[in-house]
Amino acid sequence: MGFFGKIFSKKEQKPVQLHLAEVEQFFSNEVSGLDKQLQVDVAGKLAEVKHLLRELQSGLDHLSKSPIEAQNKKLQKIVETAKKNAERQLNSLIEKLQPPSTTDPIAIRQYSSNASSLLRREIQQFGKNIAYTSISFKSEIKQLGSTVKQLQDAFSSMQQMFSKAKPVFLLETIRAEVKRLEGKKAAIESLERELGKIQKGLSKAKEQVQQTEQNLVELKGSKQFKEIAELNGRKAALLREKQDAKSKTIDLFSKIDKPLNRLQKAAAAGKYVLPKELFVFLQAVITNPFNALKKDPKAVRLKQLLRETEKAIGRGVIELKEKEREKRLGALQEMLSFDFFGQIFWKFNSLDAELAALEKKLQQLPAGQKESELLRELSSAKKQAEEAAEELREKEAMLEDLQQQLSELKQKLQDSLQDATNRVIALEL
Repeated sequence: MGFFGKIFSKKEQKPVQLHLAEVEQFFSNEVSGLDKQLQVDVAGKLAEVKHLLRELQSGLDHLSKSPIEAQNKKLQKIVETAKKNAERQLNSLIEKLQPPSTTDPIAIRQYSSNASSLLRREIQQFGKNIAYTSISFKSEIKQLGSTVKQLQDAFSSMQQMFSKAKPVFLLETIRAEVKRLEGKKAAIESLERELGKIQKGLSKAKEQVQQTEQNLVELKGSKQFKEIAELNGRKAALLREKQDAKSKTIDLFSKIDKPLNRLQKAAAAGKYVLPKELFVFLQAVITNPFNALKKDPKAVRLKQLLRETEKAIGRGVIELKEKEREKRLGALQEMLSFDFFGQIFWKFNSLDAELAALEKKLQQLPAGQKESELLRELSSAKKQAEEAAEELREKEAMLEDLQQQLSELKQKLQDSLQDATNRVIALEL
């Protein structure tokens, strides 16, 4: 294969079509050869490590039996102490470096990494003892050092094996990515079913709105509804008349609002004595004269209050400028001669009675009852449609987010498979 052939070889491969359920088996098959070779190679290296550990132990046993030869007693003591420490440390190291009984490649890979680090660290720690021991045991220490070096090379070689066989250790990662994809796919399918139900509900609600609006149009075009329209027209006219009368009443009281307010303050301060009931009535008039009059239909208390107001102005308790004084007294006289019962109470009673009769008639008319029923149905259908539309928007946003996550997870798994197998993968969900 030429230079450009190597560059474009992967692109020219026919993509491997894979369903999600086939990924795990496909990957296992792809790395099976690499896995078997790794097991053979690792088994060989483990056998080598065990052999080297036995050699190390044999050399250490030989060292322990060898007599110390030193030029003087001081040096002999130093060498003897260093020798004992070195023997203890090497015995401990040999025990720690014993390979595990398992054949699990993940466990052996971890052992290899830990053993390599341990060996490097321990050698640095007891280097001084080895140096002093070598004064009298050069050949023994040289042999031990050679064995340790071979152990280091064996562990380094094992780590290189594991590094080259990296895809073998990706099965759990691939399996986890497949599970995440399956979970996202299931969530999307569930959400799509839910969206289908919401869309049906929305369509049904919209149809109900259209049908109810059509029923209202037909009802309002019927003969029975014309009577309702006439009654409602009369009702509206009566309500306007009632509001006009109410406004006139309030305007009437607005002419004496200042004297009444000043009388209330004077009475509250004890400057003018009012009977308790009249004082309470005065407060009611100031707050809402229309409501106060309902409780005093013949204006008995009102006229009593108006006369007390006149007295208070006459005594100077209510201070007013001359022109305003005359104006307010004139307004009080006008109200004292006003027929509140006939002009206000009786008129309002008549309006209320006619309005009540109209309302009763409207309620009794089948067309009116039907209109109320249709309006309730329309309101309910519109509310259902709005709620369904809002829920649909929320769920569609969720679906879009899940689909984006699914696409990213799919690409990640596809890339992982391609990197591990050097094959072009076309993953189907």
